[in-house]
Order: sequence, then structure tokens, then C-alpha cells
Amino acid sequence: MPALKAARKDLNEPLRDSGKGISGGFRHGRLRDALVVLEVGLSLTLLVSAGLLMRSFVALRDVKLGLRPDHVLVARLPLPTDRYKTADQVTGFYRPLLQRLKALPGIVEATETSTLPPYGGIPSDIEIPAKTHAEKWNAMFQLVSEGYFPTLKIQFVDGRGFTEAEVNGARKLAIVNQTFVKKYLGNENAIGKQVRIAQLAEFVGRGERADVLKSSDSWRT
Repeated sequence: MPALKAARKDLNEPLRDSGKGISGGFRHGRLRDALVVLEVGLSLTLLVSAGLLMRSFVALRDVKLGLRPDHVLVARLPLPTDRYKTADQVTGFYRPLLQRLKALPGIVEATETSTLPPYGGIPSDIEIPAKTHAEKWNAMFQLVSEGYFPTLKIQFVDGRGFTEAEVNGARKLAIVNQTFVKKYLGNENAIGKQVRIAQLAEFVGRGERADVLKSSDSWRT
């Protein structure tokens, strides 16, 4: 603003009005000084904000997600509910599809999952036998095939992953992350424990318990 004002100002006018006093020029000078101070303060604020933003961005790049999302292609396939009403019908669609995808050139691994990281999962109340608690316990779960963990390069802390036979046979097995173990099991070994998932009970009309196979360093919290 001071630069625009100076560019539009007639230089002859101050010379003609020089004899009328310096009060007007003094007031204009104070205004220009105030604007310069304001501009410098605003510039420093923007510089500091940009530095903090870059620092946060660099810190986010170093956050361990528990998985490797690079070189992963994702496709969402919402199936018509009128044609795929049962688990067998859904399995009949996905199993041949996964086999065809794995046979394509350049495809290292293919898998299926009900939810996509990092968008959470299916929320549900849970119960662990022999564990008493006053408040509700809840967690998020995903339904995945045996290739989920190898595809996303999720490292195992203990135990093992699913097998194709277990997935095809709809075995009631669960894989939990470290946050789940610390929050609900403490120092106990998670392998072999059982957890009742209320949301699955609504799907099938009865309580479903899953045996824990292992603990993984997953992205979910």
C-alpha cells in the first residue's frame, strides 16, 4: 500500500505545500511506518507457519503405519445385494476373481478386505471370556482373505497368518494388533484367547467367538 500510494503521488504537490507546515506529512509518515510494521509482522507470521507446516509434513512421513501402501492398487467393488445375499455367494465371486488377478503379469499378490486402511473398520462391542469390566469394550474389525497381510507387508509380532483353508472354511479366527493386546489383555499372551464380537452375532443371529492366532503391528488403533 505505501508503494502504490507513492507511485500515484504527484511529486510537485509536496514542493508546493512545503510552506504550509509539516503536520500533514508527519501524519502520513506515521501511517506508512505502521503499514510497514504490519507487513513485516504478517510476513514473519507466514514464514513461521510455513516452517511449522513443513516440519509437520516431514514428521508425518516418518510415522510408522504398520503397513507399506506403496505399489498397491485398490479397487472398490460394491456387489448388488439382491444377487449376493449369502457369504457363499460373495465367496463364489471373489475367490475366482483373486485367482485371475494373481495370474496377471506384474501382479505380485492380490487380496480382499471389507474395509480399506486407513479408513477404520467395522465397529463392534466386544467381550473377552474371564474378563470383567464396567464400561463397554469396543474395537474395529475387518474381514480379510489370507493374502491381506502379505500384500500390505504387515509384520507379525507373534503367531501366524490365515491359511487359505481357514478362510474357505470360514474358521472363527482373529488376528489382533498390539493396541488391542495392551488395552484388553495387558501382559497376557494373546494367542489362544477368545473374543466375542457382537456385530458378527447380529449377522448370524448368535454370538460368534474368534480364537486369536497372533498379534500384528497393524495400522489400526
